[in-house]
Amino acid sequence: MNVSDKLETSIALADGGRGPAAAYTVTLNTGGGNSLAPVTIKYDSGYALPVPVRTGYTFEGWYGAVGGGGVRYAEANGASVTDWKYVSDKTLYASWLGTAGLSYADSVAGVTVSKGTANTDGAVYIQDYYNGKPVTAIGEKAFYACGRLTGVKIPRTVTHIGGSAFLGCGALAAAALPSGVRSIGYYPFAYCRELAGIEVSPQNAYYKSIDGVLFNKDGTTLISYPLGRRAEIYTITDKVRSIDGYAFLGGNRLTAVDVAAGNQYYKSADGVVFGKDGTTLVVYPAKKSGETYAIPDGVKSIGSSAFSWCKGLTGVTIPSGVTAIGGYAFYSSGLKGINIPSGVTAIGDYAFRDCTELRSATIPSSVTVMGKEAFGRCGKLSRVFFLGTQAQWETLIKANNAFML
Repeated sequence: MNVSDKLETSIALADGGRGPAAAYTVTLNTGGGNSLAPVTIKYDSGYALPVPVRTGYTFEGWYGAVGGGGVRYAEANGASVTDWKYVSDKTLYASWLGTAGLSYADSVAGVTVSKGTANTDGAVYIQDYYNGKPVTAIGEKAFYACGRLTGVKIPRTVTHIGGSAFLGCGALAAAALPSGVRSIGYYPFAYCRELAGIEVSPQNAYYKSIDGVLFNKDGTTLISYPLGRRAEIYTITDKVRSIDGYAFLGGNRLTAVDVAAGNQYYKSADGVVFGKDGTTLVVYPAKKSGETYAIPDGVKSIGSSAFSWCKGLTGVTIPSGVTAIGGYAFYSSGLKGINIPSGVTAIGDYAFRDCTELRSATIPSSVTVMGKEAFGRCGKLSRVFFLGTQAQWETLIKANNAFML
């Protein structure tokens, strides 16, 4: 069992050293639940263990190691997994899934998990029914910034997971989509730095997981690349036709992203992903070596989150043919200066936000759209050169708090 799916409890082990014909004493450590008396189990026999109760938690089973590790001895209903084959007394651990701290919103269509809490701790169990109605959705930003959340059990009744549902859950180590999920909002697992993989039930008709990476069912759309994945090189298969604009948002461990030779929609050059015709830069690996990078001529747009969290990248040269810079394009990168060429007309939301080392920026008069907080929280930005009129500048900086500190 995955440790992230359960809350840890304590364990002890006592060897009785008796022969296989004897009966053995099993002490039950409920780890915060109600106290239970030891039970006696005969060798080579089936058994049923009592089910403990703990306010705010759901019992998941009896185990032989911390956090649901080791041997699983009994199911959630107390029934033995196998006959007793052990020649020793033991103390078993209760494994718990938290249910406390969640808020539910009831509606005619069903129930939505509307909010976790900042102190949501360990693994969380989402109920399949609430007030007699099925829980059908996890709301937008429901678990936003729940930094101590390590795992979540989503019931089969859930059909929709909202945008940014688990954004910023830095300790989330595992996530599994059940068979019922039909739709997922924008970047649901962004900034989940310990998330090593996103699993999907084989019975799900809309999504699947390939080596822990989330795709649509036929594998043609890459939806989310988990940031905790340890690989340094990732290859996009020849089946992929689209890559979600925020699939790699948040700072992965990749030094290169390659594209299979037969792919008709994307290509890779020196570990950087482009659209097949070379006009869109799609993904620049966050851990790619080198402090500077010159975007090739022919590129017309820089995709959403293309350079996000490239902390080692201090300078990027943008060619004159570029006309658009996508949302989050350089979010939280290591840029120290940026010269945006004439011809760029739009800078997306949060494009340079949290570039904490950015000191200077040149913005051409051709820019007519400046997204929300495009240069927000760039604390060292002291020199901004705008090549248009005062009236143009005032319009730009008033729009969307473009330079909010």
